Amino acid sequence: MSGRKRISKLPRDVRTLPVVRVTWVDSCSNHRWREMAEARADVPMECQSVGFLVANSARAVVLIQSVNESGHAGASWIIPKSCVRRVEKLRG
Repeated sequence: MSGRKRISKLPRDVRTLPVVRVTWVDSCSNHRWREMAEARADVPMECQSVGFLVANSARAVVLIQSVNESGHAGASWIIPKSCVRRVEKLRG
């Protein structure tokens, strides 16, 4: 590994974060011409996201997908609580 800095262990507080799978409902759109009956049959899409759980409040569930050795969060995902169907703990 010449020329690359070795990454040390993650900070202790990050290692204790739970890893969860959130099942949630997302809005969606369709951008083509189609019959009205087909448009009426549309429904929101069910999605699943997996990540480190950093907040679970009355307003939102917040996941992060990445953490660096300094403890900085990367790629946060904020899901409104009204869209959340289920939060399953996978680890922690």
